[in-house]
Amino acid sequence: MATKNLMQARLSLIHLEEDQFGETRQRRSGYPVKIDADVNALYDVSIALSSLSSASLVGITLSEESTLA
Repeated sequence: MATKNLMQARLSLIHLEEDQFGETRQRRSGYPVKIDADVNALYDVSIALSSLSSASLVGITLSEESTLA
């Protein structure tokens, strides 16, 4: 039977911001996180980090990479 081994995880915040021409663009910032991090804690950190930006937070993603053995 195959097993899944979580190798790394990355938290991404997606913001909407207006550029110098008045165009709205998406900006993504990413942060490596511990693979066993609690999702509620990651959400709270995302909200705290987004409060440091004047851009609107429109999405939070968690990407995980695993190997199969």
